[in-house]
Amino acid sequence: MQRASGMESEEFVAEHFRQIEEYMRSLPADRFPYLARYADEMVKPSGDERFAFGLDLMIAGLAAQVPSAE
Repeated sequence: MQRASGMESEEFVAEHFRQIEEYMRSLPADRFPYLARYADEMVKPSGDERFAFGLDLMIAGLAAQVPSAE
């Protein structure tokens, strides 16, 4: 990610995530229900929170593909 001139790193990152959130919220919820539903989680201010959310999401997706052992 290239930094815009005159912007501090923290400001640049905050603006970047604001734009991502704005874009996700502009998507039609009927076509992208999960992006609309989890937009807040995907742009949390903490990188650790975003990472944990993404990891939990991937694990849940993988677990959903495992056939239940009944």
